[in-house]
Amino acid sequence: EVVLISEDPDRLLSPAVLQQMRQLQGWLEAQPSVDKTLSAADFIEEMHWGFNAEKPEYRSIPEDPSLISQYVFVYDGDDLFDFIDQDFRHSRIAISANVHGAKQIRELIDTTRVQLRSMPEFQHEGIRWEISGAGRLFADQEKLLLSGQAKSLGSALVLIFLLLFFSWRSWRDAAICMIPNLSPILLIFIVMGMLRINLDMATTMIASVAVGIAIDDTIH
Repeated sequence: EVVLISEDPDRLLSPAVLQQMRQLQGWLEAQPSVDKTLSAADFIEEMHWGFNAEKPEYRSIPEDPSLISQYVFVYDGDDLFDFIDQDFRHSRIAISANVHGAKQIRELIDTTRVQLRSMPEFQHEGIRWEISGAGRLFADQEKLLLSGQAKSLGSALVLIFLLLFFSWRSWRDAAICMIPNLSPILLIFIVMGMLRINLDMATTMIASVAVGIAIDDTIH
């Protein structure tokens, strides 16, 4: 989801910002990785259409800010406030994506950021925006897991080499003993690359297990 923040309670419900939100939603829904979006702008547009005899030309954001205020005032449901808080300082655009891999979600987040930076109303000094939600959390977790995996594997292999060196008192013997420690990891990653198996939360754990088994067998 895209979260919009403003200290001005009138800013997020201004016609210009609501229209920009609808433009962003239209752009998002044109992306192959997005099924649907929903925001407070949809509720305002729906009310404007409903209060004008459901005429097609009224399915839009009204230009009059006082009319928008009236629509919000007469709205008696709770659904609107799932997308904007009752102080009108935090609003969100929910995005239903049809991709589940961290890489695809990250690509969607990056392209959305580029689009947001190109929209003038979202660059207004009274508005801040951020991308949040479960998809962002999943993509960030995956990124941190991969970087942490690389660091932990590297440090583990260095530590194993030093322990072997202190055990055998020989750089040559320690280096030879590193072969059975490195080969399972290299073999697994080579096979994964050849078969185009993604490196994700599940497959990153394989390297840790392989190192643990390999060092035991090396000592034995």
